Amino acid sequence: MKRLSKTLPILVLLGLLLVSSIISPTALAEDPSPDLEVIRQAAENYFPPEGGTYRISADDLYSVLHNGDPEDNPLLVSVQTRVEYALGHIPGSINIPWDEITDVAQLEAVIPKSYPTVIYCNKGVHSAQISAILNLLGYDTLDLAFGMEGWTQNPILLPDHFAPTCGDCGCEDYPLDTGVHTSEPSYHYPALDVGGETPEDTIRAAANAYLSSTRDNEATICPCDLHEVLADDDPNNDPFVLSLQWPEDYAKGHVPHAVNLPRWDLFKMENLSRLPAERPIVICCYLGYTSSQASAILNMMGYDTQVALHGLCGWTMDTELVHFDIGDPRNWRDFPIEGAAVGSITTTPPVMPAQLPAIPAVQTSPTCQDEYVVQANDWLSKLAEKFYSDPLLFPAIVAATNQMHAGDETFAEITDPDLIEIGWKLCFPSAETAGR
Repeated sequence: MKRLSKTLPILVLLGLLLVSSIISPTALAEDPSPDLEVIRQAAENYFPPEGGTYRISADDLYSVLHNGDPEDNPLLVSVQTRVEYALGHIPGSINIPWDEITDVAQLEAVIPKSYPTVIYCNKGVHSAQISAILNLLGYDTLDLAFGMEGWTQNPILLPDHFAPTCGDCGCEDYPLDTGVHTSEPSYHYPALDVGGETPEDTIRAAANAYLSSTRDNEATICPCDLHEVLADDDPNNDPFVLSLQWPEDYAKGHVPHAVNLPRWDLFKMENLSRLPAERPIVICCYLGYTSSQASAILNMMGYDTQVALHGLCGWTMDTELVHFDIGDPRNWRDFPIEGAAVGSITTTPPVMPAQLPAIPAVQTSPTCQDEYVVQANDWLSKLAEKFYSDPLLFPAIVAATNQMHAGDETFAEITDPDLIEIGWKLCFPSAETAGR
């Protein structure tokens, strides 16, 4: 069952961090391979010393989409999972689920290289990674800041809206470190050899290797898990923590033991050799999106990296340091969405430039593994617990049932998940589909 953030019990997580380099050792090279140098150069160009635009805010995107000039509209690409997309997405989006992408060709087949494109997922992590990969290949893409969390507060689509936590742990203000930590250059690099006749071929091959790996499925680690690992007095299981903060902000406070390499310095050859190729790396920036982009590129190079979910915003409540409070409702938006979470099925056609051929819609019709008739004392989270051993998967039942209702009115139409009636017929997708 795929998750956006780690939900393993802490002892299992500690074991994974400890043995990951033992089970799958990374081959090292004293000199960077030609393939690694191709990706490094592309990444260094993508993160210039000054400027650089990598994301768009929900406010700015909404303004562009509603300024009365359709020529300004970007292509909207949702990389939400199929269930997430069915629950709720930005009107006019196409869906290419991140957990089904194993080859960049799946993206290249539907995204025009020269047309402005905005990519989003629920939390912004996977979309930031996809956007970085496409930009290395010459595409014109931006990531939607905070993903759907920045666009809507809908509790069905986002029951954990802006929650920087996992499992039952609560939101904390974790300790900050003001010490300066450094890592000396080792001049060792992952021995990357993916092949490719051209730089684009090499970037594409490295991206495909990452997208088809298990590392892509575990892209983030939540702050509570990271804190547990760092605070357990056992340095042998600590990941290498990389801060992408501006140096002046790093001096004010950072995740304990973090080494600071701002994004514009990260992909310099000497600085890459400061990163351990044989040890897990956790990357932390301000919001989590620059970290996500850097993580995707480093994973393509052969490093083993994860993103600290929501970056410093998930670690500390010091708004002077992070400049954004994810817990402040004044920073939340509630722009329109369509999907089962608002009691409707997708009706808005994809917003496409006139000169492009129509893009085939992703099939989202569910297959019911089980059909169920509501009994007395049933409620959706209870049924999700019964069928999937996870009460939080009830939105998948809502989405599948409403989709079935669109073609078969013997299935219920659920407009309020808190109100289901005896005798309603529900659709239960497979556990694999429900858990995506």
